[in-house]
Amino acid sequence: MGGNGMLITSGYNFEGYDIVNYLGHESVQVVLGTGIFSSFDASISDLLGTRSSAYEDKLNLAEKAGKEKLMEKAGNNGGNAIIGLDIDYTTFTNDVIAVIVGGTIVKVERKMPEKEVKKVCSMEYNTTVPIRILESLIVYQISTDKMFLRLYGKNYSDSKVKGLEVKIKIETIFNDIVEIPEMTFADICESEEKEIVTEYNNLKLENNVFKLIKSVSVQMMKYVTEKNEIVEIAADQYKKIDLTQEQLTDIRKIYGNDAVNRAYKSDSGWVCYCGMENENKEHKCHLCKREVQVEALRPISMNDSEGTFCLYDHIDYIENLKNAKEIYDYLEKLNCTDVYFNGIILAEIKKLVDGERMYGSMKRSAIIKLKELYEKE
Repeated sequence: MGGNGMLITSGYNFEGYDIVNYLGHESVQVVLGTGIFSSFDASISDLLGTRSSAYEDKLNLAEKAGKEKLMEKAGNNGGNAIIGLDIDYTTFTNDVIAVIVGGTIVKVERKMPEKEVKKVCSMEYNTTVPIRILESLIVYQISTDKMFLRLYGKNYSDSKVKGLEVKIKIETIFNDIVEIPEMTFADICESEEKEIVTEYNNLKLENNVFKLIKSVSVQMMKYVTEKNEIVEIAADQYKKIDLTQEQLTDIRKIYGNDAVNRAYKSDSGWVCYCGMENENKEHKCHLCKREVQVEALRPISMNDSEGTFCLYDHIDYIENLKNAKEIYDYLEKLNCTDVYFNGIILAEIKKLVDGERMYGSMKRSAIIKLKELYEKE
């Protein structure tokens, strides 16, 4: 890129831009007096294996001046870019060289994106069904002026899914609800980890809705198993996730893509990260098969108390960090107001961070220290 934002290239296009107008070829000349650095002197210096830096500096300055003059001419002609840049040299006498800089002046515009994409978490879940829709990917294809929807989910059952019939509810930033009462998906891929992805389906909405989307809820009405069994689902069995999109995204970074909240103690047992109610004697969730340290769980009201720190609310995420430095940075961002947390726990982890400069990653030591300090509290 040249001065004043002018684009310039020896090629004939710019990535990410369209040429909308060709304004003609132009050239400028810069005359250079070489003085004592004659062509004879330059040839002698080459034979001796040295280079005349002063001579080269003059040529570089002339090229730069030529480009600046050409860009100025391009701007005066209404252009904002130059393609096909070419630099030539001609000698008038032994001591005078002309640098000729030429190119085609054009006007360019940044390309419009071919599509816009928005991925949002589904804000409802149902623990009575072994299939769960987790996220919706909405694509607005500008060239066709159409929107398309793809669903991502989790299959907790042993039987693969062949088809889905769903109801879509879209909430806008104005809190308006747009409903699509029925949409079917018949081309569904399932990974070894039991994650499912649907094909893209045409989303018949007014295009101005795309930029207004705040959240999406997907309710399965029916699904078809690989044995061609059709399972119908009652709409009143769905529960709303009482979090914002941002809060749910953060929860899922820690506990997994199917999490709807932290695990917590309930009146009759405990509730898993996936939202499934389990009995106290069980340490593995009925639905998602997670193994949970039930004795470490607390009631939801305690989990949500402002300023408190519960290690087991964060340990799954911490286990995936690389070193003590990442653990310290994560803990610091929690903005916990607990005195013991700030005065003791953070200080001890900081010591391990300092030790990593000499001993390498101390992730395991940091996790052990966290557990020791948390149990002392």
